[in-house]
Amino acid sequence: MPLITFKICVQSGKPLPSNVAGWYRGVVAAAAPIAPITAIQVAVNGAIERSVTGGVRDASSVERIGVAMAAGATSSILYSPVDLVVIQQQKVRSPSHWFPYDRVGVVDADP
Repeated sequence: MPLITFKICVQSGKPLPSNVAGWYRGVVAAAAPIAPITAIQVAVNGAIERSVTGGVRDASSVERIGVAMAAGATSSILYSPVDLVVIQQQKVRSPSHWFPYDRVGVVDADP
């Protein structure tokens, strides 16, 4: 989260947060849409691994890598629209709307 905060501050010309809470502002809002996608990726990984191994043996290293790649590709199909929405919201956000990376307690700050 601090790297994302840094990136957004640098790109938008805003000052960097002055405390730890500022660096992690919005972490719950950012993680909320990712958690279900990660859960789906884990479930897909298990399903593919069971189909590859028949559920009767451990997967080899090469099989594990292939299964993980397939599960990651599946989750990317789900995550791409979510990421696109986040990017579009960042681009079209008007100064009157709250944003998780906005500084708190600053009066008459430039948006």
